[in-house]
Amino acid sequence: MELRCGQIPVGTITGEVLSDDTWYGRFDGAVDPGSSPVHQRLHDFIAFSIEWHERLRSDLSAEATEFDRFGEVIFSGVWQTVASDGSVSLIADAPVSVQDEVTWRTIPPAQETFAGVEMHTPEFIFDHPSGLRISRDLLEADVASIDGVGRRDMGTGYVWYALPVGGGTPRRNLRN
Repeated sequence: MELRCGQIPVGTITGEVLSDDTWYGRFDGAVDPGSSPVHQRLHDFIAFSIEWHERLRSDLSAEATEFDRFGEVIFSGVWQTVASDGSVSLIADAPVSVQDEVTWRTIPPAQETFAGVEMHTPEFIFDHPSGLRISRDLLEADVASIDGVGRRDMGTGYVWYALPVGGGTPRRNLRN
């Protein structure tokens, strides 16, 4: 099973077991911190999680508020596992790394959380004047295919796009 943060492969999970709505498994991290600032941030989060749990186990100071500095990673809403059959499970908040193991909780299908509150968001489709159809299935490549689109990498795993209001033309056919 592959662990991802958005489309970024974070590592491989083996021997996964579900107990009391929490998954556990062996974790082999695969984030290259030199690839981008986002990769570095993910690498730092995993290293911090392991180090924090080592301090906790050793009865050294380990305050939960120390995780606050990784809020944009933890609550990004883009964590997921991808099984060998290609099925994707969304993860509620970021997984926690302890030594060579990882734990996580999945979001049941058709449920989402926002600020810790369970939501049941219906499917949406919005046809933007630029010609882009915005929905849950929208790929970043679809946005980049519009002439005149502005792109700003926020350095947090999110990218901000400014779409042209009119006159933008897809450089390739977009999915329905």
